[in-house]
Amino acid sequence: MDEFDTDLVEKEGDSAFRNIDAGNKQAETILNPQPQHAGAQVQFGPVPNPEPATVSTEKLVAVTDTTCSPRYHTRKHEIIVDGRTLEYEFKFAHATPMPFSHAMKFLHIQSFECRHPDGTLIPPLPNLAEQSNSGAAPVLRPSQVIAELDELSDDALVRRCNAISGGEQMSVTSGKDSLVRFLLNRETRKQEAEASKREAAVEVEAGIEISAEPAGADMDRLFGGIGETA
Repeated sequence: MDEFDTDLVEKEGDSAFRNIDAGNKQAETILNPQPQHAGAQVQFGPVPNPEPATVSTEKLVAVTDTTCSPRYHTRKHEIIVDGRTLEYEFKFAHATPMPFSHAMKFLHIQSFECRHPDGTLIPPLPNLAEQSNSGAAPVLRPSQVIAELDELSDDALVRRCNAISGGEQMSVTSGKDSLVRFLLNRETRKQEAEASKREAAVEVEAGIEISAEPAGADMDRLFGGIGETA
């Protein structure tokens, strides 16, 4: 899984975070998503967020890990928020409430569903990066188009910023210019990192090829045979 894009790692073990009463009270106002399995009753689990202030100032949304099942009842995942590692626990037929910016870390992964407080399903984020990394041309659904960042709504830009490590503080109050600039800077850094990796790989490959030849061949390549003696 692309660590830069997802910041998501499945982890086994007990949760490191305690329940927060204030967060749980807020979570009761979120409409439960539809059960993924027949006969299952969806309930809310705890809010594993160590900072009550974060829960009280940012709206909660409900996130469900659809890979949980009666057999694999509980799954734990970590995300990185503001440089801190947070762990969320997901249970079968339970929706886990969390701040909106945290939920965006999960939203571009197909096995997760996210809903607004009124029960409306939040559309998954497009993950064209996986297709481009595989070498395949991006395949757009009939409902998708290719657009410039400044053509997107502020809400759409915020969702994309929140999904990126370091973008948790971005919101609609940041303004469209700041949101677009953040995404462009991130993409530039990513492209520069990928270019550096490609250059390093070429240098390593060239070094292996040269060292595999006799020393005389190395000198011939460098100096074109100048100084050869019979």
